Amino acid sequence: MDAASIIGGSIFSVLSVIGLFINCLVLYAIFKGRLLFKEVISSNSVYIFSLSSIAMDNLMIVIHIIYLIPSVFLQLEKNCILFESWLFPDGATSSPVVILSFIFMYCWYYTTLSHILISTTRYESPVM
Repeated sequence: MDAASIIGGSIFSVLSVIGLFINCLVLYAIFKGRLLFKEVISSNSVYIFSLSSIAMDNLMIVIHIIYLIPSVFLQLEKNCILFESWLFPDGATSSPVVILSFIFMYCWYYTTLSHILISTTRYESPVM
């Protein structure tokens, strides 16, 4: 493990934990403020879309914490071909890596497309 792994892994760890904390704080505010259960239907959809987007973002951050951060810290020497910093012996083709990659990409696409959907619900056409 070299200095770049330690510095990069440390920064990645701190940012991931801070991001998870902030997302959980926003989710707590949405539920505590009962913003999902307001009588006004137009504002309700924005909170539902936001809640689902934040939940998917939290899942991505959890994948960062349980898989990507340890793989940054545990990078091995280039001569050692046992793990190749994938944390699993089969590398990129092992089942856990494929499953975590699929979940991560699903969450990423879901979050990206939900932001487009949220922006279209916020658009109001001008009165002519």
